[in-house]
Amino acid sequence: MRRIFLIAAVLACCASPVPATPAGTTLPSGVNLLFRTLDRGSRSCWVPPEASPIGRPHLLAFRDWRSWLDFWGQHSCGREIPAPPVGFPMRMAIAYIAGSSSGASSAEVKEIIYDRDRRLLLVQVEEDRTPLDQPQVPNPYHIVSCRNLPGEFVLHQEVRWPFRTLDIGLTSGYRYGDRGFGGENMILREEPRFLEFWDAHTSNQSPPPPPPGIDFPSEMALATMFGYWPDNGASIEIVKITTTWFGALRVEVSKGAEPGPLPALTNPFHLVATPRWEGPVFFVEAAQSVK
Repeated sequence: MRRIFLIAAVLACCASPVPATPAGTTLPSGVNLLFRTLDRGSRSCWVPPEASPIGRPHLLAFRDWRSWLDFWGQHSCGREIPAPPVGFPMRMAIAYIAGSSSGASSAEVKEIIYDRDRRLLLVQVEEDRTPLDQPQVPNPYHIVSCRNLPGEFVLHQEVRWPFRTLDIGLTSGYRYGDRGFGGENMILREEPRFLEFWDAHTSNQSPPPPPPGIDFPSEMALATMFGYWPDNGASIEIVKITTTWFGALRVEVSKGAEPGPLPALTNPFHLVATPRWEGPVFFVEAAQSVK
């Protein structure tokens, strides 16, 4: 069984003071950081300090050689293995250690998103909880390096929220042909509201298809609409939903638009069903990757 979650960290001062971002460099809020693997395996010998719980997950950041070598000496279980080069001070090392009490047999850093406005580093980690047929208690880890960014260290947890696609395509009948329609995101928690939307959404189809099954009130629907587009070169898709550490549902939407080969008026859309969420829901565009 695989478990996916996010750890949001305002980047740690586990090492020396953080150097400022190089002059002339700017980062848009919410960008994917490219990273490379330094080491990954099933058992780390690193021991947390006395103030930290033993056997629990830890996310560590290293910004200088001294702290990195101190960690590596413990982590490598005393073996004569040289510490991988990181590229300090322009780059830093991040270690995720799942902990022996987590029940994980493997761990992998899947994505790192930097939120410049709040100085948050969102680290998405996937763990495999499939039991191992061996007596040794695993302590899986994944250590990566990425661009060195400023901040202080706080751990939070964010969880992937499940969803399924109800309908996706190029042309919704909802406000179809409206030149002033620049797109819309909708949260449809009640069945009458959903059916009203479905009627408008399928108004360009004859005969209109029946509405998809949604288990109201335990489920709800989310819709994202691209808006008026003069050809078939636009697209929109909900790619990820997570619960955030500040109590909201974050819906990540991927959008693309370029001149298409056919001059057909379109209104791209994606409609999904997800477990009901009573708190705030906000939509964001998918982050762009930067080095």
